[in-house]
Amino acid sequence: VYRSMKERIFQFGNARSLFGITSEPTGEFDPTDRPALIFLNAGLIHRVGPNRMYVSMARRAANAGHIALRFDFAGSGDSRPRVNQVSLEDRGREDTLDAMNDLQSRKAVDKFILIGLCSGADDALRIARQDPRVVGACCIDVATYTSRGYDIHRYSGRLLRRQSWFDLLTGQSDIWKMLRRSKSPRKGVPEPAMDWNVVDADELVDATEELAARNCRTLIVLSGGSP
Repeated sequence: VYRSMKERIFQFGNARSLFGITSEPTGEFDPTDRPALIFLNAGLIHRVGPNRMYVSMARRAANAGHIALRFDFAGSGDSRPRVNQVSLEDRGREDTLDAMNDLQSRKAVDKFILIGLCSGADDALRIARQDPRVVGACCIDVATYTSRGYDIHRYSGRLLRRQSWFDLLTGQSDIWKMLRRSKSPRKGVPEPAMDWNVVDADELVDATEELAARNCRTLIVLSGGSP
């Protein structure tokens, strides 16, 4: 039950094209006393988040005395598409900067915690490195790198499943896909990775070390079902 918070709908951005909802504590409070929380879209899911998890988290944060913003990236949910054509990565960065600028202008908040799941986690980590106003990043199922231990953990469980052996015998296993891909001639176009959420190890290490040096608190959560 959320009895000590209120929610407001508003539009922001240069063309007032972005749609968001803030969850705020009721009564008198100093918005500059604690950082504001901003939730970033998880893939194609709009501001409620997977299974409405962003709604619950934002309201709990408001009960704890934080301003929390859930908003739709341009072209998703209730936000209008951007007039300028930018990549998905740049869209997430520009929209999040608009959100921080708006809260800073209206609420005098100058510190932020970015929270995201999946692609939203990737955006949170990337933007945290670029903007010193970000003092915390919560990254749920962020893109990670593989290792020998990763491969052993991932494939050892498959050896005990009947479906894995069926896929191997019928040519549908990932092993055959990797072999076919390695033998196929390259035509100058980079081939997609087997797992969309695999990044270079140095990139993730550099990001976390950089944020730690700046005293930006980072929480990385990897769920059991995530590859």
